Amino acid sequence: MRALLPVLFMLGLFAGSARADILVAAQGPMKGAYGALGTALASGTEAGVTAINAGGGINGEMLAFAPADDNCDVTRAAAVARELIARDVRLVVGPLCAAAAQAAAPLYAEAGVVMISPTISDPGFTAGSALTLRLAGRDDAQADLALARLARDLPGGRVAVVGDGSPLATALTAKFTTALGSRAVAFAVKAGEADYGGLIKDMGEVAAVYFAAMDPGDAGLIARQVNEAGQRPLLLGSDTLLDAAYLKAAGASASDTRVTFPADPLANPAARAVAESLMTRGVVAEGPVLPSYAAVEVFAAAARAGKVNDGAGLARWLRGAKDIATVLGPLSFDAHGDLTPPPFVWYKAAAGGFVRDSQ
Repeated sequence: MRALLPVLFMLGLFAGSARADILVAAQGPMKGAYGALGTALASGTEAGVTAINAGGGINGEMLAFAPADDNCDVTRAAAVARELIARDVRLVVGPLCAAAAQAAAPLYAEAGVVMISPTISDPGFTAGSALTLRLAGRDDAQADLALARLARDLPGGRVAVVGDGSPLATALTAKFTTALGSRAVAFAVKAGEADYGGLIKDMGEVAAVYFAAMDPGDAGLIARQVNEAGQRPLLLGSDTLLDAAYLKAAGASASDTRVTFPADPLANPAARAVAESLMTRGVVAEGPVLPSYAAVEVFAAAARAGKVNDGAGLARWLRGAKDIATVLGPLSFDAHGDLTPPPFVWYKAAAGGFVRDSQ
């Protein structure tokens, strides 16, 4: 027996010093109504893990991937978080849905797990946890772009801000009224009206109209009726307007409408190369695929600069990090964990569709 002790002792040393893989999970709905989006999130995350491992991992340690189905359900999301924490997860890419993220975020924060959502744009998402970041633009950041454009192109005149009273429309409107003061006149309209003549009359003479998270068909009808009333204001809108329903309802009045919308990731050469590689595996690089891939790259950059098991330290490093190389191009985060600058660009209505605006 004594002869075996040195051997057992050495085996114990090796077992104690062995390093486990760094677990990266993709959390979202993997079946059901939103299953296609959850599968895309998982595919992008897994591809990112594969790419990091192909490059030698993180400081010599390999990554392991696990999909986690939360069905966009609050109770299930919390249960998934507890399961992944028990498995010593280090990065969660997701969740896809805001309610699920709200349920899971406190659990991940308490366990020191970094959570990066590629999809959630709700303004308050990153405020709840210091370990939460996002690769989607904050919805209300679209108002900042519109205000900057107005300051450049239309420094005077009244601006009508039209929304439907939803929380997002209210948040966008608040930014306009705060920044423009008496220049901004806000209107909350009922969706689905056949005639907005009363609104046009109340609006009076305006230099610009901003559609805040409006239904595209309703916004298009308002744009047409504003023109029919003899006005030709500058027409601006948030990303809900980038829709064929707006063009159909507005008709010729849609011409040159400017809309903020996330930039096409495939405009980046690095993204096109990854997309081509994914296509060979039957994965189409659309939706959350490339942002999920980038989330793994962002985490890897932080982990190489710090300690992979120090989630709070990694999140602090990321909040304020500049020009991290990713498939989406160089990414930077502000102190809140939001992308800076916001990933929105301008599109304009032209030739029966929308094209990237050069301005």
